[in-house]
Amino acid sequence: MSDSMNTRNFIALDGVDPQTTVNSAAIYSQQMLYASAQITGGTSTPNGTLKIYGSNEHGINSPGLGTPTITYWAELGSLSATAVGQGLAITDVSYKWLKLIWTNSSSTAGTMDVRMTIKGW
Repeated sequence: MSDSMNTRNFIALDGVDPQTTVNSAAIYSQQMLYASAQITGGTSTPNGTLKIYGSNEHGINSPGLGTPTITYWAELGSLSATAVGQGLAITDVSYKWLKLIWTNSSSTAGTMDVRMTIKGW
């Protein structure tokens, strides 16, 4: 990868309860090519499914200036996770918006963090 690519690395799910279903906020991803998500920490042992979704809905005119209202999402990838450190990646993102959804199976009590990296132009 070239150093000239735009790279954003951030916590998409911060200290969430892995014993519930959790949705991240919509993440503006227009002109991004790659996306990855990884369970990076917390105090629980995760056991569930992490999915990445994409949407091409309009949302809002100026990302970062308000919360977009997005109704329709397409599943892009999923991972059955049983440990911190597991993750998934997708290439050719091609969607204006991304989001993560964590669905619990039998996680232990505590918290969980999921970090994302998206790269593009």
